[in-house]
Amino acid sequence: MSQSYDQAGSVTQSEAEIEKRVRSVIAEMFHLSPQEAEGQLGMGNPAGWDSLGHMELVIQLEKEFGVTFPNFVLADLVSVPAIVRAVRDSSASA
Repeated sequence: MSQSYDQAGSVTQSEAEIEKRVRSVIAEMFHLSPQEAEGQLGMGNPAGWDSLGHMELVIQLEKEFGVTFPNFVLADLVSVPAIVRAVRDSSASA
């Protein structure tokens, strides 16, 4: 795996690496098989990704990536691509 560095010398991750980790967290949270975790995931799919599951997922994602999502972003984290963007943006501003 190639690594790149930001201006501060910290290791940055590619969007593909972030997506892989996001899908891993979702799979663990909602007890999905690796094949199920590769599909189209978003709020409501899997079934456990409801409003309570969403908040639990956000907490796990913050722990996994060492970020804190601003409150105004939480409602937008309803799909894998949206989560990847938020992680990337939160990591870049940290």
